Amino acid sequence: MANCSTNAFCCPVPCSTPDFFGNASSTLIGVKRCLPIRTQCLAAAPTPPEEGDLVYIAPEDTPPDALASGMVSIINTSSTTNDCVMTVTITDGSGVAAYTINAQSSFMAEVTDLEQISVYCQSDNAPIAAPYDYCTATVEMDLQYKAGL
Repeated sequence: MANCSTNAFCCPVPCSTPDFFGNASSTLIGVKRCLPIRTQCLAAAPTPPEEGDLVYIAPEDTPPDALASGMVSIINTSSTTNDCVMTVTITDGSGVAAYTINAQSSFMAEVTDLEQISVYCQSDNAPIAAPYDYCTATVEMDLQYKAGL
């Protein structure tokens, strides 16, 4: 059996080496998060497009060196009957990018210095009055960030 105090593989958080980044005051933290999304499917996108529902936002005043990086996966589990299409907007160190995820499809992105993720849902077939259609999805995030900077 490996010694957990010296083996990074069996020590998930924090990293087993106290001086992992060459600075004894910082620690690599891993965050795995899975969350459901259920948002109203709107009949048409407004002009200009709304920001959408926030799925993730970095804490205010987070130093750039401490912003999270890793993988984000979104699975649009909406029914193909109402054809709700998700527009996912990711703001990270690369800038702002929007991605379209059709019903019963998925999307995966590598993010660096993640600031925000938002989701906007629309369909040409969505009713404008109750009962509304809803987009459903699963978001999985596997992120790492430095703490103690």
